[in-house]
Amino acid sequence: AALRAAGGNVSRAARALGVSRNTIYRAIGRTPPAAAG
Repeated sequence: AALRAAGGNVSRAARALGVSRNTIYRAIGRTPPAAAG
């Protein structure tokens, strides 16, 4: 629900919930994208 409210923006949803992006990815059962660089 928070992810939908953020328009699918994981970073914004994570910030709104006060958790890390990885937590969001884990919650939706997706692997976080590998860090660039």
